[in-house]
Amino acid sequence: MYEELLTSEELFSLISAATALSTAAIVVLAIVGLVLFVCLYIVLPIIMAKKRERSIFGWLLIFWFTSPLFGAISLLVLGDSKEKLRREILEEVHQRYLNR
Repeated sequence: MYEELLTSEELFSLISAATALSTAAIVVLAIVGLVLFVCLYIVLPIIMAKKRERSIFGWLLIFWFTSPLFGAISLLVLGDSKEKLRREILEEVHQRYLNR
């Protein structure tokens, strides 16, 4: 049926090329996974907690021990800290008072 069979050298060459490709794919997937992990479990909670003036370390722990989705939803629901809200209200009242 097959007129030409591969020699052992050609077969070895094909196998080593396929192995090199799969190794490169595994390395790329590992790097992408690491970047995604760092973004979801470290960068996202830091940015969200800092923006809302909440404890960065505490929210890092919450993101790590629960999940990034739960932590993000919790931070969005809780909103800004009381201190930040109080400061924004005082600034707004002060600006209204000055603009009279």
